[in-house]
Amino acid sequence: MADSKFSDKIRTIRASRGLTQAELAAEVGISRQALAAIESGAYLPNVAIAVRLARVVGLTVEELFGEAEEDGAQEIEARWKNTLGGSVQPKRVALARVRGRIVALALPSAHLTLPVSSGLCARQARLTARVATRLRGDEIEATLFIAGCDPAVSIVIAWLARIGSKVNAVALPCSSGRALAAVAAESVHVAGVHLRDPQSGDYNLTPVRAAVGRSHIRLINFGRWEVGLAVAAGNPQSIRSVYDLGRPNVRIINREPGAGARQVMDEELAGAGLRARQIRGYEQEVAGHLEVAAAIRAGEADTGVTIRLAAEAYGLDFVPLREERYDLAILESELASTPVSRLLDALTSRRFAREVSQLCGYDTTQMGTELARINC
Repeated sequence: MADSKFSDKIRTIRASRGLTQAELAAEVGISRQALAAIESGAYLPNVAIAVRLARVVGLTVEELFGEAEEDGAQEIEARWKNTLGGSVQPKRVALARVRGRIVALALPSAHLTLPVSSGLCARQARLTARVATRLRGDEIEATLFIAGCDPAVSIVIAWLARIGSKVNAVALPCSSGRALAAVAAESVHVAGVHLRDPQSGDYNLTPVRAAVGRSHIRLINFGRWEVGLAVAAGNPQSIRSVYDLGRPNVRIINREPGAGARQVMDEELAGAGLRARQIRGYEQEVAGHLEVAAAIRAGEADTGVTIRLAAEAYGLDFVPLREERYDLAILESELASTPVSRLLDALTSRRFAREVSQLCGYDTTQMGTELARINC
């Protein structure tokens, strides 16, 4: 039997144009009986007849044969957020439910990939927005917002898709500082962070406490990674330590204030007795670890602070400076939600931990471990 929707479409078009079956059949070059069989759903025309039929009724074959979309765009009201900072696309948004309310989060401009959007912002006020979206309510409920700078978030997204979790994880690339601001504002479910407390030397606990205010947060470990100076393959400038950044022939690429890599750069320069004004390229900033590596690979800089994974992804050499702990700050109120609970399932999977360790070179021995409850 032919598709009844297609058959109905042919019959409706013919009737709207005041044609009999015999008249339309004659124009197409088929018998009236053949057209009657098509309209009754008993016969699906071959390609040649389909092309002629589409031409006669003034449609494309895709328009005539393609299924009509079951769900058109709907406008929904959402909390309007632009907490990730930087250059954003004012119309493209991502949608998820955070703390019981739908959040429309302005997406950063494309970096190395085009951000996936959930819809288009139709109208925007200071705190709310009307968003045209084709997502169903259950699809928004299943969306997970992860803000941060870890390139391995793509592995998290692929894993959740591979195990059939039905969770749509959206990576929102930004610095640790921006990510913490977003989770404190209840714009995202999860913030990735690698910030060192200068007094204790410990990672993340003190900076997270300071950034999230009264928000209730669980701090969960993702892994440990190496941070250092990425340099061109073969290290043509012979950059061996941060002291070499003071040479006039060395040009760096930097990260923005609030980024963990920027903190490493500033602390290492201070330890070497170097000032920002002595460093060529210090004011040139990019928005992520991969962007640092891309700039060096393109010859726009000689070096910059990034993680080993990013350097290796671009075929660069790497001068290690320190090891850091990368943690996830998660809204406690979202722990029982489907998106966050599926993420936590992944973090406690030994198979997933081994995959991240193998593919990224991270130390994942503590992955999934709860490190602290903040304001809980």
